[in-house]
Amino acid sequence: MNKLASFSGYETSWYEVGQNGPKLVLLHCSLAHGGAWAGVSERLSSTFKIFVPDLPGQGKSQDWDENVLFQDQGVASIVGLLKHIEKPCHLIGHSFGATIAMRIANEYPELVKSLILFEPVFFGCLEDSGNPMYDQWSIREKPYTDLINKGDLEGASKAFMNLWGTGADWADIPEHQRTYITKRIHLISAGSKSVINPGKDRMLLSDYKKVKIPVYLLEGEHSPIVISEVQKTLLHTFPNALRSIIDGAGHMAPITHPEEFAKEVKNFIEP
Repeated sequence: MNKLASFSGYETSWYEVGQNGPKLVLLHCSLAHGGAWAGVSERLSSTFKIFVPDLPGQGKSQDWDENVLFQDQGVASIVGLLKHIEKPCHLIGHSFGATIAMRIANEYPELVKSLILFEPVFFGCLEDSGNPMYDQWSIREKPYTDLINKGDLEGASKAFMNLWGTGADWADIPEHQRTYITKRIHLISAGSKSVINPGKDRMLLSDYKKVKIPVYLLEGEHSPIVISEVQKTLLHTFPNALRSIIDGAGHMAPITHPEEFAKEVKNFIEP
């Protein structure tokens, strides 16, 4: 059963599984909710105490407050949860959730013991490092951005899921999931201000040179090539990082390959 509390002024929903062991906080990708971690958390619950929140605007948490940056609200709500837990936790993040985990480790190091980052969509790091993939990927995402700019939310949702989904055709995704995604597709652009778009609001690669805790960079074998370039860049930026690839998986490995994902967590974090 989900719990609900106000953290940093934002109503945040989360659930807990497990009784003992190291504490993990799992942060889901955009257009999802904490339930996306069900397969992973089930496999880890006998070894760890696990907290799984819904990020802003998703699941049962408070909608995005458009007066603040979307990522800022996510950071504030999860920092509140971490302070509620009281002891430092291992943060595990997927996609945009991984970028929130990165910021918390940088800005609130006392709250974090380690990071497991599955495919953080911090594409701005490629611009910072002069990687040509930054411009190449912008062209690849243009169909999605064009549809967003036209106000075609369903078309944009279909284009986005073709790039970042499980591989299922849009028409084969259950209607309630398509509706959920379409209602929240604007959150992708909102998050881009902090991880992709140039400007004062974007994360900077240089900030992560000072994050001393252990970092595990995970990705799927069949994920878009831009992910590999991000991971290579982060591997050479974090002072204490390892990188691994989950065979047969893509960007949605926490959902499609929970057994393999959970095994990577167990191998990295000593119970």
